[in-house]
Amino acid sequence: MKKLVLMIFFILFTTPVFGLELDTSVDEEIRKNYNPSKPEALPMLPAVNATVDYRENSSVTAGKIPAGTKLRLTLRNALTSGAPAGRSVTFYSASPVTKRGVTIPAQTVFQGVVTDSHPPQLAGNGGLLVLKIDRMQLNGRTCPVNAYVTKANGKKVFLNNIKGKRGYLRGVAKSTQPGRTYYHNTVNASQELAGIPLIMLISPLPVLTGVVFLGLNTAGSPLFGLFYKGAELVIPAGAQFDVKLIDELRL
Repeated sequence: MKKLVLMIFFILFTTPVFGLELDTSVDEEIRKNYNPSKPEALPMLPAVNATVDYRENSSVTAGKIPAGTKLRLTLRNALTSGAPAGRSVTFYSASPVTKRGVTIPAQTVFQGVVTDSHPPQLAGNGGLLVLKIDRMQLNGRTCPVNAYVTKANGKKVFLNNIKGKRGYLRGVAKSTQPGRTYYHNTVNASQELAGIPLIMLISPLPVLTGVVFLGLNTAGSPLFGLFYKGAELVIPAGAQFDVKLIDELRL
């Protein structure tokens, strides 16, 4: 009896399996339109946006040059300490500068302005120029710049003041010239008097007066030197300037 029940149970649950009819029409359609032995070319994938390398493409300038960066600039036109405040000054970069993957090419135009100036003054004070580098021209755009001068025409610049040579010591030396000239004249006069027998006794008098005058002249030379001016400041075209960024330069 148990065997009969098991046989009926087996027939009931396995009959649907044999009754399944597989649909192979899809496989036939694939075989007609696609030959596995000759794979067709797959369509190209859409291009992925590439990251631009600013160092290789000078037309792309997005980025920042950090504060403290030093730049070497060349002066386009000559400057003198007679330049009035407000006068525009033009430079161009002498060599490329690359920071943080961003490059400022050579020959890039920088511009500045004279913020203060004066010609040579008394007390040996030389001419003065104070410059501010405030903008840069790159790829048709104007970028604001904040930079000061650290070296001009091979000479160090302190506190952004470009100075002509001081002339006080030279003025002091020049102020003693009258005393030295008078002294030499009295020496010659004493020598001539000494050759005359009748007045040779008074021959030292001229040189003594020369010594007194030279002494007074030398003693007063520090005061007299105050009336002499310093040197005119002249910076020729093509002079090299070293400048330093105060703020970062945004490109």
